[in-house]
Amino acid sequence: NTFHDMGFLLYPHFYPPVKRWYFGKRMRTFLQRTSHVVAVSHSTATSIGALFPEYRDKISVIYPGTDHLLAAPEETPSERAVAPPYILAVNTLEIRKHTPFIVEVFDYLRHNFPCNHRLLIIGQRANGYHALRRAIRQSPYRADILLKNTVSTARLMQYYRDCDFFINASVYEGFGFTPFEAIQFDCPVFLYRNNTVREIIGNHPYTFPEMQAERWGEAIWKALNNRFVNRISRKDLQSYSWKNTTHATLNLFHKMLTGEETQVVH
Repeated sequence: NTFHDMGFLLYPHFYPPVKRWYFGKRMRTFLQRTSHVVAVSHSTATSIGALFPEYRDKISVIYPGTDHLLAAPEETPSERAVAPPYILAVNTLEIRKHTPFIVEVFDYLRHNFPCNHRLLIIGQRANGYHALRRAIRQSPYRADILLKNTVSTARLMQYYRDCDFFINASVYEGFGFTPFEAIQFDCPVFLYRNNTVREIIGNHPYTFPEMQAERWGEAIWKALNNRFVNRISRKDLQSYSWKNTTHATLNLFHKMLTGEETQVVH
């Protein structure tokens, strides 16, 4: 079995009651039925081991790839594009994604600097949707905030390419794909330093350990004027490919069947 995150046990207040009930009831059943657990990050593996120590020796970490959109076929998007310049945020609109904070950062940039960007937020509705709508209504720059619940893959790829930068304030992730998708398109990203950002990116100056709109806004504006010279590079994600994920998964299967490691020749 593959476990993507343990948020419903670590941060239950971020989840609706029905989801807490379901996963809380089913988690041990999933573990009892499995011969081995695959965690998508060391953070997730550590959490599983801490909450269910009897399974600690049955856990392997296999990172997902982050290069899937680069392999997607080039298509002409059917829906109308958003004209640059704009700031991009992509996430399911859950409470834990902390999307209203992104509106705060946008408001700070527009109020304090000659910033003419719009803010484009893309995400499926979830339990944080109404809080985000409220934040948008209260923004003095709400006319320049665009919210889309769904877009095509082709259009999403274009948005990653054309935005000036990407911003993500998710409090907790099992892995968290969208910031890494953005990086793969050479998009400058500014991220809350959550568990997986610390694990994969580290203490990069474009990551922040707290939710302070002023600090984010000042750092972003400085980086924008410096042409994002310190941006996180796609080279930093070279090892997070689906090819490596496949090799690691096949190696785990081989080990479970034979008890031996296999050497994959690249």
